[in-house]
Amino acid sequence: SLGEDMANKGLSLAPSDPAFYILLADLYEEFGKPELAQKIRDSMSEMGLSKKLSKSTVEVQGKVHSFVSEDVTTVEKTNGIYAEIEW
Repeated sequence: SLGEDMANKGLSLAPSDPAFYILLADLYEEFGKPELAQKIRDSMSEMGLSKKLSKSTVEVQGKVHSFVSEDVTTVEKTNGIYAEIEW
């Protein structure tokens, strides 16, 4: 697939960037190939690569809310924001 080709090209250009491994593993999961996805994740672990933390910020009614990936309080924060948003 085009996505797979792009992820592999990224890996060839930046083999130490975990983003391309994650992209490829996610694509394999989406295509119903969990064994290939796990193989990619295992390769990442063997190379000592891990997913980088990401941060998002949103302003709702003048109040700034920040979210960090894998933050266990994110669900609580999200629910609080949804409660204030008028759909």
